Amino acid sequence: MESFLELMKIFLPAILVFFTAFIFFEKQQKKQPSPVKEKNDKIKIVLPLQLKAYERLVIFTERIKPNSMIMRLNSPNFNSGQLQLECLKAIREEFEHNLSMQMYISEKTWRHVKAAKEETLELVKIAGSKVAPGASGLDLAKAMLALEAETNNTHLDLAINMLKAEVQTLIH
Repeated sequence: MESFLELMKIFLPAILVFFTAFIFFEKQQKKQPSPVKEKNDKIKIVLPLQLKAYERLVIFTERIKPNSMIMRLNSPNFNSGQLQLECLKAIREEFEHNLSMQMYISEKTWRHVKAAKEETLELVKIAGSKVAPGASGLDLAKAMLALEAETNNTHLDLAINMLKAEVQTLIH
């Protein structure tokens, strides 16, 4: 019996120390999130923001397409100069509204979005120079659509395709 008591004197404190350490380390692990959990939390927060950015930039590129702008901005009262100014203003405002979206997309795709904007601005300016100063807005619209058909405005389509491709890599 005495040997049993001697063993208990040794094992009982050891068992208490073990359980105390176990409880302490359990609490510490609960306080500090694991790297996997932290990454999952970041994905849950950032992924919706990224998808929203891609969505907004696709909308931007669709809205600055000449046929879309003409349908949205043209008024029967506009002359060519007024329509040209409205188109240029709309492109710049749309772009400025979406500037912060560059944080969520690749640098290469952002460059193509900017190039699409610049190419469309240039298309509107060139079309404006091809019509007579007092021409109607309809004349400018026709010139813009003809010029777009000639040049294909490739950066717009390329930017949209790149945005879509990046979304596909995000969700798959």
